[in-house]
Amino acid sequence: MLKFTFIGIAVCCYLVALMTPAFKDTTEGKHDVDGYICFFLGSLGFIHNLWMTVAWLANIPFFIALFYLVAKKSTEMAIMFSTFSLFLSFTTIWVNSTLINEGGETVNVKMGLGAYCWIAAIFALLIGSILHWIFPTL
Repeated sequence: MLKFTFIGIAVCCYLVALMTPAFKDTTEGKHDVDGYICFFLGSLGFIHNLWMTVAWLANIPFFIALFYLVAKKSTEMAIMFSTFSLFLSFTTIWVNSTLINEGGETVNVKMGLGAYCWIAAIFALLIGSILHWIFPTL
């Protein structure tokens, strides 16, 4: 039961992260980048900012850890993948600019609510995995 509480928190935080700005424009405020755009186009970040792609890669071990935890396959693997995902997500700190159009224009950005909710989702999954490993009957 405790495991599913943290899974629910992780999924809710992830959904909030998709719906809120992951990056806020620091200049004019017109070019915020929503979380769902980062989710769908983050793998293309290597075109301009390698750190955006590295941070986007944190989604893959997050979903693998979620699968391991929900499917009751291996709690140790869930801990390993969620820890790796958390370390990858911290590279979001180094994302300081992003493309705003196909012409190559960039804008300076800072982390928004979506980025913090995304990291919180990964952290909640890690805590849920660890607690399920320590207390498997709860």
